[in-house]
Amino acid sequence: WRDPPSPSEPADPVPTTVLIFTDRADVQPYFELLVGVEKPSVTGLYVRHGGGGTMFIDASRRTQRIEKTSLHELVHDLLHQGEHKAPHCIEEGLAEYFGNGDIHDGKFVAGFPIPQHLKLVRNGPPMPLEEMFAVEPETHQSLAPVFYAQSWAAVDWLMRMDRERFFPFLDEIEGGASGAEALRKHYGKELR
Repeated sequence: WRDPPSPSEPADPVPTTVLIFTDRADVQPYFELLVGVEKPSVTGLYVRHGGGGTMFIDASRRTQRIEKTSLHELVHDLLHQGEHKAPHCIEEGLAEYFGNGDIHDGKFVAGFPIPQHLKLVRNGPPMPLEEMFAVEPETHQSLAPVFYAQSWAAVDWLMRMDRERFFPFLDEIEGGASGAEALRKHYGKELR
């Protein structure tokens, strides 16, 4: 995604533990503890802590692609290894965008449509973008399917508009600029 650190400034490796559960009953208590609600409808969670990070993956459903959940949580891990943090909607949008990727002709390809997200975005009332940028992790809003759908749609749209501008845009907002300021500067667009 970005240039690696220079040899004179090597990045400290940060360990990540991946826990894969084949029985929903075994992972459910962790999800409930981490999300704070009974029986949340999540299939994976990423937790950052002082010793690195931990991914909790539910692999009990045979209809679900465990690779998608694992990639989604891996994106969270990679984003949290930097010193700055993106707004939660951009982080979730990136996790959905890359989590839906696949291997084609020996290369990883991302940016495929997510039908359930498209349906939600097209049929439901949109969350105002100012509100979307203000959503904090581990809140009811952050777990809403429409939040995931709209966050994915925003990242997908920005990538399709100009992929080369996306990471400077991300650097700008990680550096403290508002989403509106970074959007105006890097894409010449307004939140409206």
